[in-house]
Amino acid sequence: MTSSKPRWVVGVVATTAACLTALGGSATYDFNSPPPADLQFVLSQADAGWRDSGGVNNSGYVALFDAINSQYAAVMIPDFDNGLIVKGFTFEVDLRIGNATGNDGRPADGFSINYARANDPVVAQLAQEPPVDPRNEFSIPGAPEGGTLTGLSICFDTWSGNTWPSGETDIEGIIVRVDNVTKARVPMPVRNGACDNPQSLQTGPYNPDLFGAPDELCWAPLKVELAENGEVTVTWKGTVIVDKVQTGFLPSAGRIVLAGRTGGANENTHIDNLKITTIPAEKVLFTGVTSHPYGCVVTLDDAGPSVLDPATLVFKFDGTVIPNAQLQLSKSGTTTSISYTGTTLLASGSQHTVDLEFKDTRGIAGTGSGTFTVAPYTVIPASFADAGVNKSQPGFRIRPYQTEAAQPNSLQWTEDQLAGKYGPNIADLTGADTQGFYTWTGVINFNVDAPNNVGNFNADNGFTDELFPGFPGSTGMTGNSTEEILTYLEFPAAGVYQMGVNSDDGFRVSAGKNPLDKLGLYCGQFDGGRGSSDTLFTLVIEQPGTYPFRLIWENGNGEFAAGNAANLEWFTVHNGQKIPINATANPNAIKAYRTSSSSLAYVSSVTPGRNATGVAADVTIKVDITRGSAAIDNNSVQMTLDGAPVTPTVTTAGNVTTVSYPVPAVLPPSSPHSVTLSFRDTATPAVQYDYSWPFTVANYVTLPTALRSPLGSEDRSKPGINVKTWQLAARGNTQANNNEWAEGALAGLVDENVADLTGFVNGVYAETGTINYSHTAGENNGNFTPDRQHPGIPGNSSAPTDNYQSEFLAYIAFDQPGFHTMGVNSDDNFRVTIAEQVGRQYLQVLAPAAIAGGMAAVATSSPMNVNPGFGGPLPTTPIEADAVVLGTSCLADPALPDLTGKIAVIPRGTCTFVEKCRNAQSKGALAVVIANNEANSGSFPIVMGGDGIDITIPVMMVDYDDGQKLINNANGLRLSIGKDTNFQVGEFNGNGRGASDTIFSFYVPQAGVYPFRCFYMQGGGGANVEWFTVLADGTKVLLNDTATGALKTWRARTFVPTPTLAIGRQAGNVVITYTGTLQSADQINGPWTDVAGASSPYSTTPSAAQRYYRSRQ
Repeated sequence: MTSSKPRWVVGVVATTAACLTALGGSATYDFNSPPPADLQFVLSQADAGWRDSGGVNNSGYVALFDAINSQYAAVMIPDFDNGLIVKGFTFEVDLRIGNATGNDGRPADGFSINYARANDPVVAQLAQEPPVDPRNEFSIPGAPEGGTLTGLSICFDTWSGNTWPSGETDIEGIIVRVDNVTKARVPMPVRNGACDNPQSLQTGPYNPDLFGAPDELCWAPLKVELAENGEVTVTWKGTVIVDKVQTGFLPSAGRIVLAGRTGGANENTHIDNLKITTIPAEKVLFTGVTSHPYGCVVTLDDAGPSVLDPATLVFKFDGTVIPNAQLQLSKSGTTTSISYTGTTLLASGSQHTVDLEFKDTRGIAGTGSGTFTVAPYTVIPASFADAGVNKSQPGFRIRPYQTEAAQPNSLQWTEDQLAGKYGPNIADLTGADTQGFYTWTGVINFNVDAPNNVGNFNADNGFTDELFPGFPGSTGMTGNSTEEILTYLEFPAAGVYQMGVNSDDGFRVSAGKNPLDKLGLYCGQFDGGRGSSDTLFTLVIEQPGTYPFRLIWENGNGEFAAGNAANLEWFTVHNGQKIPINATANPNAIKAYRTSSSSLAYVSSVTPGRNATGVAADVTIKVDITRGSAAIDNNSVQMTLDGAPVTPTVTTAGNVTTVSYPVPAVLPPSSPHSVTLSFRDTATPAVQYDYSWPFTVANYVTLPTALRSPLGSEDRSKPGINVKTWQLAARGNTQANNNEWAEGALAGLVDENVADLTGFVNGVYAETGTINYSHTAGENNGNFTPDRQHPGIPGNSSAPTDNYQSEFLAYIAFDQPGFHTMGVNSDDNFRVTIAEQVGRQYLQVLAPAAIAGGMAAVATSSPMNVNPGFGGPLPTTPIEADAVVLGTSCLADPALPDLTGKIAVIPRGTCTFVEKCRNAQSKGALAVVIANNEANSGSFPIVMGGDGIDITIPVMMVDYDDGQKLINNANGLRLSIGKDTNFQVGEFNGNGRGASDTIFSFYVPQAGVYPFRCFYMQGGGGANVEWFTVLADGTKVLLNDTATGALKTWRARTFVPTPTLAIGRQAGNVVITYTGTLQSADQINGPWTDVAGASSPYSTTPSAAQRYYRSRQ
């Protein structure tokens, strides 16, 4: 699914003529005439809706939308069962889907068929007169293909990329969901497949010459069946795709909803011959069970004349009969709710069963059973209650914080921002106190677009949206902003409370003995960017009282004027009603107070923080405790790491006690760990403080030592970084954003260098400062501004700031072993390796000798591509094989030769890249090299697009001239394909990006001098590159900067590591692993020559009685 937060104008199509039969729970719409008035379509496309021809047998049909970006459609089927509960249904429809415009025919986004429960917000919106656009009420706001929040959803998703609030990512295929939980996922990998191909959600081919017209698409049947036992079957194009999957769906009142959309990509979605058959309930039904921390709530629904007799109820919980006196029954309409509350808490995540027996008022017996999992909840201990709260001062203390540094929608980053790690506070503090806090006595209902409405609360229900305190900031901006909200909340009774936050973007609510506590209990959070959406969470209050709470909120990078909205609401839910905290006019509102006379200690800083990720492998666990009215008893401090007691250092300076413990050994990559800390103060009686929290170590690499040299080998007379720049002359397009291609260009394998080499010596520019470049000096890209001029740019080309690549080579001296975090901010790609030169070219010609050597090639598939092409991953172990030059390979021709164990070379043109590569793969090809054709000889090779997710072999394209070399030397042609063999530390190898960070970590196992090579490439448009490290406190420092903590770099060293060489055998070949340059000779005394195109490991087939190899530096 494409992802966006669009705003569309919605039109409604409602007509009066009907072709409907509604007998015995069925409805049929053949669309041979306009739909009836009660079948109202919400459509954003002005000319969509009913059309009188073009359907099945050229009859009428309904176009939900055509192949146009950013369209939306929804329809709710009339309740022809007259309010009866539906326990099963069949949904049948003919569909015509596909033939997108743009995106190389890649279709998007899909649709969903839903039985949404009666209280679903989508139902509420569509039930209005006229219907209201409900697109932001789906389980993924703005993405109806993700299904409704409640009930049963069958999602037909044609573009993957969105995530549900649970963190689950969608797929291209069918997804079955019940009450916002996925029950089944069936990938459908073929895009734009034939009408008889059930593995494709489209009903015909992509033909760009039709400009989105559906002329070559067929009509295909879809059938969705929900059986009475909860099993779902989906039949598509006559083939069962989902076969009797048990969903656990429990019937309830509801409505059938069909909804879909397009986004930044598109496809036609047309319907015809819609038929729905329902199975209504004929007696009282068991319709659901929901958990709470002490038990559950079960619902039973009457069915017409079958009405529950509550006196007959027998309720079993985990097999034990619960006396009816311990149950609470209530009835609303036809629904009876039965609440069971035990005496002890049920563990979060534990599973339990309920079994019910009952009769209706006619004496007809019924049964029902269900299993539920206890949802997460947070217990707020009675020890957190604060008796010193000043109840004459209602409200909140709010501290805004804003920076120039870009907020990445991260709560971990937000905490560091509040601590001042990303720059000074530029929020508007007019009206704030000396500590930067505003006093706020109202409710939390903020919106950067106030007084316009967003979220749950607005002027229509008595809560006008307000601007955030402090924003816009002192610079007039609203992005990169944070609020810290402190308060004391009064809970009048012990028990279970549901709390919620509606936010755009992230938030976290925590509770502790002091609202300032950075290690308070996490109650609820959303860690990421999103549009205005609710997150609900559950609290268990042990005792009535007033408790300290803290809420942090963040708004990511970008301004409201550019579409970056932002809002925040804080509320509780009482009997289904959302009530803002501190809504004093509502007797059920939780009251908030802003001050207390109590003065308890709190954790003012912690490293690593709760749930921290990317933690250093040699981390020092450090906790700062700010005292309250009583000092900390240092002798009481105790700490454990992973359950084992440790002995931290405890020191006190002023009001702050610091507890510090360096881990004794390097922690493994990505490993999880837990810490506990306890202490007490010196009050009488002493107050006890207990904390526990987890963290996860970064996914780092350990540097190899083969290229290391001793400390002191760095040439301190040559500080800085060696820079090489190679620019290609302009062509009809800009070069592909692809590291493999650009490495070839840097090596001179494409065209002559048109960069301005003024100041370069022998092709090298001696940079004595830092790498903080843009193609135009003075621009403000990335983390460090202003940017400096990129050496060699602008070049001597009609596109003087496009199509260039650079190598930055630095020798870095590490005084001791240790963990380091490095980063590159780039527009576009980069790769950092431990090397002094590229390890190998991605494509190498091994034979014939006349054209042997490296060859620049654009690799199609990369996991980091923004719009990934097709094909398998870049092989780490090189593929070496004979190559076969083919014709256009446009048909799966049985005469196509057997390509088993071969690499196919195919000229561009006549048919799609996917067809060529799929046909070659079907004949056993190990890889495909597409040779650019003469028609495109004035353009660079491209990252090939297409709908080939079933193609798993490597695919690449070479330039026209190189393609001709391959084609004209077909006899004895042998190729090698593989990634750069140098040890990789970090990379972005995508289809380009704006100025963005990639952060990566490594461990230096031995002190010494290591060669670091940063390769960078620019396609077209904006460009910048920064090379830096990240200090333990989060500060970013450029390599070779004069700032504190910067790693110093050198342009040379006086020591050359001894080359290594090892020989083995594999599958009949000789495999040589080496460092340095590989040479070979027929005799031990030589003459020795470099092995053309060799890279480690080098594989060769024995072809002589003897052959000698050596490596040299």
